[in-house]
Amino acid sequence: MWQPVRKGDPVTARRDAKARVGRMVDACREWNEQASALIGREIERRRRTSQSNAIVVKALIGFSVLPNPGAPRRVVIFEGLRNKVMFSLFPPGEVYILGSHEERDYAARNGHGFLWQYPIQSAMILAVYRGWSGLARIQVRRWRRWIARRDVTVFLYEDTQGVGAFFALLRDPDDPSCRVACIQHGHYTPRTVPCRPEGGLTEYNLVWDVQQGEWISDRPEKTRVVGLPYEAMATPCEGALPVVLVGLGATAISTHDESIRLYTRVCEALKRNFEVDIAYRPHPNEFLKPEKIAQCEALFGRVDRTPKIDLLNGPRALFVGEVSSLLFEANQTGHLTAYIEVDRKFIPSGYHDLDIDPDALDGFVRDLRAALAEPLSDDPGRAARGDPLVRFAAALSSLGMLPDRSGDAS
Repeated sequence: MWQPVRKGDPVTARRDAKARVGRMVDACREWNEQASALIGREIERRRRTSQSNAIVVKALIGFSVLPNPGAPRRVVIFEGLRNKVMFSLFPPGEVYILGSHEERDYAARNGHGFLWQYPIQSAMILAVYRGWSGLARIQVRRWRRWIARRDVTVFLYEDTQGVGAFFALLRDPDDPSCRVACIQHGHYTPRTVPCRPEGGLTEYNLVWDVQQGEWISDRPEKTRVVGLPYEAMATPCEGALPVVLVGLGATAISTHDESIRLYTRVCEALKRNFEVDIAYRPHPNEFLKPEKIAQCEALFGRVDRTPKIDLLNGPRALFVGEVSSLLFEANQTGHLTAYIEVDRKFIPSGYHDLDIDPDALDGFVRDLRAALAEPLSDDPGRAARGDPLVRFAAALSSLGMLPDRSGDAS
């Protein structure tokens, strides 16, 4: 059972840190084992990467990096920039961005604080994959002391990996001065997949839509629908149908080469039956391998680099892919989405318009023709309608996560 850390008791603090890191490691390993059924190749890649000496070097360098001791009394920590639309809900000096060089530069330009992520990330990789938990325990003790002096709110991308599990389990369950929320980003695999969803460890969940919340959270009183972190809606398409082939991220079921072969067959069927403008849109991770980008450009004629929000606010397109948050976003902004059935156990429900059976493409062509005959929907309940800042503010206010500033100096 958890015991509070008694001030001035280093032995108790070390024992507490050891127990917390143990729970963090157990949570990550449990998720890795469960997720292996879905993304086994990615889990194996992470295990291989963890054996690199570079991870050890990062963790050792991170030993000398402290959380900013000059941070104010009240701090709101955001993991990365994905939800930067929310930053303006808080005074700029209270917003601290957890990340790397890009986040550091953004924070400097906009008057925000910054916290390096790599000391925690590398220490947790060593603890989870190599069983070396000493540096992770040190990070826990440092951050516990830092948080104890402040009122802290943390917004995470996920709590299934080291950094997310670290912050989710760093706080005490009954500590009113520290709140941790997970903002979902397109998790839409139904619960028939035996894998703990993101947000299972955090106190609060902010989800993109109601159905997502029903799948993810057993705590409806701590869950709120916030929609997408932007406003977007497709416009009518005039001329050739834009087709976006969605690149593979870490949660892909097939390999890059398998996916390319499937996309090639789908494109041949589309070209035979429709006037189309096809482009391959790489996942950000794919840009790390220029040879794959060049391969896709040669095969499909164009690699799409349009800013995502501009793309989603453009002419109604057909987005084709596997399990991808971009498919969800396209569906919610009025575009057509088609899911390639690589493994029927993992078909996401509710967020795609068409199924593509690679062995029965005639059926897909028939269904697409019927879908294109339908008028463009203008559903006001879609997750990308309305000012995202208003949506976020309403959700945080109802959860009591917007600070009471009545006692602040005017």
